Amino acid sequence: MKTELKIAGLFMAALLFAGCMGAKPVAEKGAIDNMAPAEAAAERAHLKAMRAEAKGFIAEKRRDKNLYIGEGTANIGADLGKGKLEAKNRAREELARQIRVKVESDFQLITEKRGVGASAEVQQEITQRLETYTSQVLTNVQESDFFIDYPKTGTVTVLVFIPKEAYEVQVKEDLNQKKEMVVEAVKQAEKALKNGEYVRALKQFLEAGTMQRAFFGRVPVYAEIDGDGLRDELSNHVTFRVEGITSRIQLSLLNDTFLYDPEGHLEKQPRVLARYLDGTGTSVPVTSLPLVASFAEGQGRVAPCVTGVYGQAELAVSAVDPSLKTAVLQVAPDFTSLGDFSAYDLPPMRPLKVDLLRKRAVALLVCCKNGGKGINVSGLTDAVTSLLLNRQLTVVPVDNGQTVASVSGDSLNADYLLAVEVVPSGGGTVGSYANMHAARCGAGLSLYTLPAKSLTKKENLASQEGFGITAESAVWDAFGKSREPIVKAAGKMMERVQ
Repeated sequence: MKTELKIAGLFMAALLFAGCMGAKPVAEKGAIDNMAPAEAAAERAHLKAMRAEAKGFIAEKRRDKNLYIGEGTANIGADLGKGKLEAKNRAREELARQIRVKVESDFQLITEKRGVGASAEVQQEITQRLETYTSQVLTNVQESDFFIDYPKTGTVTVLVFIPKEAYEVQVKEDLNQKKEMVVEAVKQAEKALKNGEYVRALKQFLEAGTMQRAFFGRVPVYAEIDGDGLRDELSNHVTFRVEGITSRIQLSLLNDTFLYDPEGHLEKQPRVLARYLDGTGTSVPVTSLPLVASFAEGQGRVAPCVTGVYGQAELAVSAVDPSLKTAVLQVAPDFTSLGDFSAYDLPPMRPLKVDLLRKRAVALLVCCKNGGKGINVSGLTDAVTSLLLNRQLTVVPVDNGQTVASVSGDSLNADYLLAVEVVPSGGGTVGSYANMHAARCGAGLSLYTLPAKSLTKKENLASQEGFGITAESAVWDAFGKSREPIVKAAGKMMERVQ
């Protein structure tokens, strides 16, 4: 139980028990001299016994090698409470100086870095870390009783102390544990790098760097990493690895020619290969690498992806703005999703460019007029459509009830308008043969550039002659003979359209 060493005067002899630690301070200086000789002698004996006990207690604590101790003494004056507070503060200051020296010694031992020769920023970081640990230790300080009128009348003394075991847990073990966490993360990263697990290695190097900055700030920390007997500065080692891995990863395309239709849908998705180029020039596939893609030119929707077992990934382009004839994707490793790169000065990585082309769209108008009545020319339309599709062109059908004049170039989502006009004629009898009819079929092809609808090419084909037992069959015979020349002419007209 906490007591106070007090002296009350001649008539309080009953308080002279073994502890002598519970009475009020003695009378003011000179009071003993005013006492009767016997009473003064008794009081002096009391003071002597009390001070001897206090001295013995303090000496015993100081001999305890398991404690860090601070001792503080202050004048009592007219306010005992104020004197006690001042004594305690002085004791804590002395203990803090001892703890700080110990913390600094252990910090230097564990980080293997002294403040001497360090930059002003690092020196400030060291100081801040030392103060933090010192303050942390002093939160668990124990206190002795207050020794009043010790070491002399009118003063108060107190001890503060902390078990060294508690310090070891709070500081030394904590520092060692944090350092080991960083070292272990670096070693695991080195193991992953050796095994060709580049993404895993990069993650763990980043984790190690983040932990070191959190635990030690900019204070250098040294440790043996790769078994070569040399002690590396961990921050520099991590930076070297992070920059080395990221700079050696390269992307390339596995396929080419990416076309999208007038609806903005790609015919095939680009496939990307990620490789790591080692020091010997050998390339190794990089698995589990997140990739980010965006439109450098044009607009559309594309989702991120991750490389698979063989370092390959298929981009997920769900839409491209079809109003544009071209678009450009840029693809790069999504390093930021792997960890915090803010502490590293990485050179900008040149992204992989992927060119997207809108398939040339051809609006196809096939019409045939005979006697003011439309004739079904779906077979011819299908044949020309098949030709255009084989040329990797998109076909936009135009109602055959329209004419070139009635078609609006702005309304068609196409690059060209191919107009095929078939004009059958005749159908009368041949000579005196009532059951023999003859007809002719002419055709003209025109290619217009949209949306201006400017004429680019035009060709008129020679008429084909047809015969039949009726006028209608004669027309169809002439039309049938015209079909192949029309398709050939359309193919030749579209040769330079890509």
